[in-house]
Amino acid sequence: RSTLDRSSAASDVYKRQKKKKAFYNKDDIMKMLEAPEKRAKQIIKDLNKELQDKGFLCYDKVVNAKYFNERYNIE
Repeated sequence: RSTLDRSSAASDVYKRQKKKKAFYNKDDIMKMLEAPEKRAKQIIKDLNKELQDKGFLCYDKVVNAKYFNERYNIE
């Protein structure tokens, strides 16, 4: 393989890794759902409450990306 092919492949892997986030903030949710800021904040609050009720540790102003994707049937 040429150096260009390897470089391009490495770049593609990096881009995919960069896109996968562990947590989403309100801006991420606003973009994905085309929701207003107030709704995005409420989604984070509601999903974090669900996770806390299941015994998980949650952080303010972000939600677990895997749980969000699962609940909103994304990916």
